[in-house]
Amino acid sequence: QAQAAESTGGRQIEEVVVTAERQESSVQDTSISITAFTEGMMEDFGIRNQSDLQNLIPATVILPYDAAIRGVGRNFRSLGGDPGISTYMNGVYSEDLYTATIGSFWDIKRIEILRGPQGTLYGRNAIGGAMNFIYNEPTQEFEGAFKVIGGTFDTIDSYGMISGALIDDTLAGRLSISNRTHDGYLNEAGIGPDLDSGKERNVAAQLLLTPRDDFQVKLRYNDAQVDRVMGGADGGGLVILRGESQDGLSRDYSKYVFGYRAIDSTVTDPMNRGFYDATQPVYTFTDPMGGPDVQAQYVRPGIDRVLDMAGDGSLGGTVGLPNYGYGIEADPNHCVFTDLKNIKGSDLCAYTNGVNMENYDQQGIQLEAEWDVSDTLSVKYIFGRNQSLYQRITDDDNTYSTKMDRQFYVNHEGDYQSHELQAFYDLGDSVSMTSGIFFYDAEINQRGDFYSEAEDPRFTTADPYSVAILGAGSQTNLYSARDLSAPDGVTQVATGAWEGDPGGTAIEKGPNTLGTDLLYHTTTKRDAFAAYTQGVWSMSDDFTLTAGVRYATDEVFGEENLWRYTEAYLPPALLGLNLAELNVVRGALDAETLQPTGNVHVLASGIPLSLAVHRHMNRKDTKVTARLNVDWDFADNMMMYANVTSGYRSGGYNLVFFSATATYDPEELVAYEIGFKGQHLDNTLQIFASAYLYDYSNIHTFGAELSATGGT
Repeated sequence: QAQAAESTGGRQIEEVVVTAERQESSVQDTSISITAFTEGMMEDFGIRNQSDLQNLIPATVILPYDAAIRGVGRNFRSLGGDPGISTYMNGVYSEDLYTATIGSFWDIKRIEILRGPQGTLYGRNAIGGAMNFIYNEPTQEFEGAFKVIGGTFDTIDSYGMISGALIDDTLAGRLSISNRTHDGYLNEAGIGPDLDSGKERNVAAQLLLTPRDDFQVKLRYNDAQVDRVMGGADGGGLVILRGESQDGLSRDYSKYVFGYRAIDSTVTDPMNRGFYDATQPVYTFTDPMGGPDVQAQYVRPGIDRVLDMAGDGSLGGTVGLPNYGYGIEADPNHCVFTDLKNIKGSDLCAYTNGVNMENYDQQGIQLEAEWDVSDTLSVKYIFGRNQSLYQRITDDDNTYSTKMDRQFYVNHEGDYQSHELQAFYDLGDSVSMTSGIFFYDAEINQRGDFYSEAEDPRFTTADPYSVAILGAGSQTNLYSARDLSAPDGVTQVATGAWEGDPGGTAIEKGPNTLGTDLLYHTTTKRDAFAAYTQGVWSMSDDFTLTAGVRYATDEVFGEENLWRYTEAYLPPALLGLNLAELNVVRGALDAETLQPTGNVHVLASGIPLSLAVHRHMNRKDTKVTARLNVDWDFADNMMMYANVTSGYRSGGYNLVFFSATATYDPEELVAYEIGFKGQHLDNTLQIFASAYLYDYSNIHTFGAELSATGGT
């Protein structure tokens, strides 16, 4: 918990002063489970980033944008929900941990990790805990520092800082810069540079104004930029950890689509989905519910529909998914890893089209004004603003195919603003109070674009059958369903012909892409308020009682819009052709062999359509949480404490997927904890221990279900 420092009596544990309870106290005297690192400790332990920090924090998992403490975090980023761990930078709340760690831990005075609910002293919900990042302040004396770190993969980390007086005894300033670069760690076996490179730059400027002894203003502004080659995504990255063929050991570059269909050996009509093809292998599937075994073969592109929507009695099967590696001339065993026990980092490689990128542009302001009104009263105002735009492109199909391709572009735009007013006051010699009110406004927009870098003609060009049936000029756009003015909570759908995507900027702030087959745009707007107060009563020299209460309300608006290319089955009686005949007429299938000709893309399910979907929702959640804690200082430098604290996280929405579970209720937690803190052996040994019991209800997690639009 603390570094060793030289003293006249030998080496001892350094006292670490924290602001975990919004006022300064030592870690030893703070009656909550906390881990704190000073600047010197981080230097001694070599803590430069999130990964380093996680190794030294008990019961904590840190991801780039989120953290979990004692198992409480954010299991999924549904875009319509709150994090489980609150991040604070100089007292200003942030929804994303990355905003506090992007510039490495250069020029940070202290990091505090608080375990358990922290609602009665923090304006924002902190059901699982809080992480406080406190930066070094400007100094009246001139000082500066510079550091360079080099390593393999052309790693160069450079840091600089300068601080000093701008107006003697009145105004001081501080400027710090960090710049970190390294080449890609992941070998690109397809096209382009190696993946997972790093390029981060962060500039922070601070001012400290002290016009009077009883009044001061702190202002910090930072500008951060990340620009690197992306090497991973939501699905776990670009590394193939299993094969995509029947044996599971290699990739399959020969099939046009993946998927299986149930067969019946008595069916001789090749147009029937249950047709038994004597030239193809047969696979046996076992029913996990105890039913009879099912004989199956691979689906046949352009012949077997994705689903039996016609009800014509043909046998069903799994969905026919495109094989984006179709036609690639590559070793099917290359870049496939099945022996995970012996995998080495140097073995890792991936296939992409070489356009992967990640860019993050962020600006933040933290303002604090504090006035010591009297010996017994001080007030503090905290303002924060955080604006960011995150963008990335990843190869969604994990191939470098120039025939069939699917790239994924996404941007995530956040604008967060908070105001907090606090009062610290004493009621006599034995009671001190902390009270505050908190206002928070947030808007998050996320936009996604799935497109074809290979200019796949199925998406770039209009389909004549679709236009003939539904009419020219009827193609929908991303907001066609929203324009129909659906009621709150109702899913609205609009359809039209598929007239192709010849290129252009499909979404706001997005790039010019060609062959788009899916777009989405979600919006979350949150208006939150909280009022809290906590009192500390020194009942005697040995016992202290702490009690607090917090009232919070959240009003949340959520909206999701989806537009995509889809194929709809039309019965032969309406179209005059079944699916296979349609593909033969189009020249996609050979009339004799029913195999793909390669001249025209194959329609896998039916006539192309453009589909737009929209839904919006409103909700309001209100909750009161509380804390009760007793400290017992039973000996010098030894304390025991026991507390019960309730935590809360407001409800939210499952956005993007048009989930059948559109919204979820607030999450609640009651934490019971007992702890011990002691310093021993002439302050050379420090022991902190705690035991806790969580009564956790309505946990926010994720699962698979049917979507409101009929898909999965």
